[in-house]
Amino acid sequence: MSREDDRKKRKRRAKRERAKQREIDKKRRHAKGLVIHERHYGENIGPTIQARDVETGELIRVNVGDLKDAPIRHSSLPADLLPKIRMLFQTVGRYVYDEKYTLEQWEVGFMRDAHPEREIGVWSRIFCAWKQYHVLFLNDEVRNYRYEQRLVQALIGISTGGDQLGVPPLVEQRLRECWKNPWTGDDHDHPNQ
Repeated sequence: MSREDDRKKRKRRAKRERAKQREIDKKRRHAKGLVIHERHYGENIGPTIQARDVETGELIRVNVGDLKDAPIRHSSLPADLLPKIRMLFQTVGRYVYDEKYTLEQWEVGFMRDAHPEREIGVWSRIFCAWKQYHVLFLNDEVRNYRYEQRLVQALIGISTGGDQLGVPPLVEQRLRECWKNPWTGDDHDHPNQ
């Protein structure tokens, strides 16, 4: 066996070992509820919410990603709401759609809402549950974008009475507990200050 063949063999063995270690680490994170993945529920993927069909008026289940924009109902938002809207965007709002979603798009969403003050209240509750989850289960550390996005989408589902959240059962149980007992801390990130 040549020196080159020996080197290639060692390289392949090291690659297999790294792959094994990644799999072990992934199983450990999953067991702790730190891995969020898409789960398939029949034809639905991810969280669903209960919504009212505009044409028929009946309640239906809708994938969060399939929601359509309402018309703009307010030409501007009250100045006293803007700091709360910005804070909510910086913490949870940026995870609603994709990484290109902007503060301006977030603000326009509130301009489309019939009652922006109420919607800000809902998002404040989502923030407090999200913050509580991070404090209790993630050492108050923000994870990667995809993980945070799945958490926020699941909390949206909880806020609308959803039952298919698209997260592992342990994460769902913890999020529901955080929804029932949200964060009430008083550091500068809190939306009700």
